[in-house]
Parts: sequence; structure tokens; C-alpha cells
Amino acid sequence: MYSLEEIYNILKNEKIDFVATAISHWHAVGVDTVIYDIVKRNNGIKPNGLIFILEHEVSGFVIGEKDFVCEGFANVKFIFLSLHDRESGIYSKIGFLKILFKKINFKNNNKRIICLISPFSPSTDLIKMVFMKDLYTTYYIKLILIDEGFGTYVPQKLFEASLKRGSLNETVRKVQINRVVSIIIRRSFIKLIIRNMPLEKRFIFNQEKDYEINTELINSYKKIFEFRKKNFELTHKNSVVLLTGTFSEHFQMSIQNEIELMKSLIKILNQEGYYVLLKAHPRETIGKYDDVLKDYDVKQLDNDFPVEDLFINIDPVYVIGFISTALINAKLFYDMDVVSVADLSLEYSDSGILKSQMDEFKKVTSSFIKFTTNMGELKQILKGN
Repeated sequence: MYSLEEIYNILKNEKIDFVATAISHWHAVGVDTVIYDIVKRNNGIKPNGLIFILEHEVSGFVIGEKDFVCEGFANVKFIFLSLHDRESGIYSKIGFLKILFKKINFKNNNKRIICLISPFSPSTDLIKMVFMKDLYTTYYIKLILIDEGFGTYVPQKLFEASLKRGSLNETVRKVQINRVVSIIIRRSFIKLIIRNMPLEKRFIFNQEKDYEINTELINSYKKIFEFRKKNFELTHKNSVVLLTGTFSEHFQMSIQNEIELMKSLIKILNQEGYYVLLKAHPRETIGKYDDVLKDYDVKQLDNDFPVEDLFINIDPVYVIGFISTALINAKLFYDMDVVSVADLSLEYSDSGILKSQMDEFKKVTSSFIKFTTNMGELKQILKGN
């Protein structure tokens, strides 16, 4: 475990090419992809960098060093940052005010380039770290934003509303509200601080060009999944990958309704002759689907890896899910037959936020994902009609 002072000394005294943050498996793949492309641009020379693995505000640490492959082509130090670490010391809110009053020269002036890599938006943690100790005098800073998944394309107001969603768990609710307030404050300051910095958006879709698909970036992601390739002992030929969701965890649906929804889907899949590979979201409650497994022809996969690791190994007849980044990737990365049953979830939920999220998902994906509105339509698709 590194202290903040040790981290400063590394940045000050060692030649660091990148610093990244990640919370989820998809973030880890995105960070690997950036570093891989840096290596390509530098003709194979290994870059040096730090990766901060951040604690999720509800689920704790979701990933670890094993979820990255960049150690194969870069010199990397991993640092775990808890929520407490991020809210104390240099990470306190007063740090923003100190930065704003600094006279900062953003010109290159032959300074060493450092890439600050973060999901979706510039990392307040990294920016404060670089500026609080005047490390910007050593480095020329380039911001790189990696794809957050479908959340990248959800309007900010909807994103904030989903975080503020009331729940029976008062502790979680307070954490969510504090996160929204913190995000709003931080982003306001960040806009002022970074307005003169170069910024690269590495998103799968270009929102400014009517959601144009970034094929070159997809190829880089696929290369990382080739590096990650794992062997799965799955021999069923007539299989369907069924992707679940965090509906009850996000208080968009009761756990009872969520289980009933999954049972109804698995029952139809089994009736149509399909073996079900159930892939739960990494942040879903452990043991959530134990009762489902007893009654149906289904295998639950571990949830400690991105499902794209599975896609590179098997060829399912269909990939079925709700509102999922994995659905997008199954189609765009590997041209699999993909079906969204998001509309069916509304029969088990009265969440307006879930409905809004589904509408946004359709806006981005309706040109390449099949949507079904009822079980009858799903049966017709499964029959090949």
C-alpha cells in the first residue's frame, strides 16, 4: 500500500507516462486498451504508469490486479484507493479551491507527456493529485476518457436521478445522494480547471455524429480480449447466454419480481430446447439465483469477469439481456444474434427511471439489436421466425 507522499515521489522522480482509475471490469479493459495503443504509437516501447483501483460506493472493491493484462506490455504499479482515502487529505473538497487560484501554464514546453485516463469524465482524484503538488510543472497533461459502457450515453439528468432514487436502505440512499452532490460540485470545478487541456474521448459511439460506431477502437478492445483469452469448459451447442441485471440492487424492482422475471425467461428458453448460460452482473447479490438453478436446465457462470471473455470462446445461438453494455458488445464486437427483453421488465416494475433508461438504450441500439415486447414475440424469435 502506497502513502500519498510515496505516490507524489513516484510521479515527481520517475518517468511516468500514464495514470489511470478503474472501478469495474469494463473500466479495466478500457484502461488496458489505452495503454496498448500507447505502446503501438511508441513502436513497442513499454510505458510506465500507475493504476488506481477505486472502491465502489456500495459494492466495495469489485476488481483487482488480475483483471488487467497491461503488465504484459507496460511497467505498472497498482494502488488501491478506498472511499475514505479519496475523501481525505488531498482529496478533500478544499483542494479544488487551492487549484483554482494557481497560475497554471498548460503549454508543452518540451515537458514529458502524462496521460490521465478515467471512465466517462475527467478524474477529479487524478487532477487534484497532479496539481496540488505542482506536478503540472513536470508534465504536459493529456486527458483520456474511456467508455463507461451504456452509462456513457445516458443523459446526465437521468444518471443523477437514478442515483437519487429512494430506497428502503437508508445507508445506501445517503451514499447515493452524497455521490450526486459530490459529482455536481466536482464537475463544476473540473470544467474550470481543464478547459485548456487536450482531451481525447475513446467511446464506442460518437454522440456528436449521431452515434457513429468507432470501429478502430472496437478492434483495439478485441485485441485486449485476445490477450485475456480464457478457456471455458462449455460444450453445449444449443446454448443461449442470458444476461441478468441489477434491478433489485438499484431498487427498480423487488427481488421477488426479479426472480419471477428470470424464471419466466429461462422456462421459455428451456421449452424451446435451449441450454441457458446465466451470467450475472458483477455487482449482483451472491446467491440471488440459487432457487432458479434448482428447477431449470441452466448453468450460472461466475460473475468475476466481463462476459466478453466468454464471447471470444463460445458461439451461442443468442445473447439475451435487458439494458446492457454486454448486449452492445456481443453484436458490435462479435456479430452475435442479440435480443433485448427490456420491455418485458416493465411488466415487473413501475420504475419511471427504468423506463427512461430503456428508451435511451433503444435510441442508441435499435439499429442493430432486436427488441421484443412480449413473450410471444420472444418465442417466435427463438423458433427462428
